[in-house]
Amino acid sequence: MDELQLLRELTDDVPRPSADRLAPARARLRAEIAQETAPSPVRRRMVWAAAVAVGVAAASVAVVGITGTTDSAPAPPAEVAAGPEQVLRAAAVAARAHPVAAPSDDQFIYTKMVRQGGITTET
Repeated sequence: MDELQLLRELTDDVPRPSADRLAPARARLRAEIAQETAPSPVRRRMVWAAAVAVGVAAASVAVVGITGTTDSAPAPPAEVAAGPEQVLRAAAVAARAHPVAAPSDDQFIYTKMVRQGGITTET
């Protein structure tokens, strides 16, 4: 049994209100709806201001997307035909160029020790 059928059965003996009795409530409801749907001049100005702001933001994103970046620095040249060894060596050199940052008080360092065949390695 669904809930609507149950409600119908429970309210069968309750008399329905007449249209004359419901008319004042319907009139108040319609007046409230009409009042809420008519935007005030202040609200209309706020909507236009928001629309202009969204338009300017969209135009800015489009300009940046078309030009690529906002700075004029050229992209670095790509390595040509670098093998895996060269790539890993270049990555190691780049990693050594940056100092290791010490963890702050709310951070920690995770160290994993692996032991295989009597050799312990740290990863």
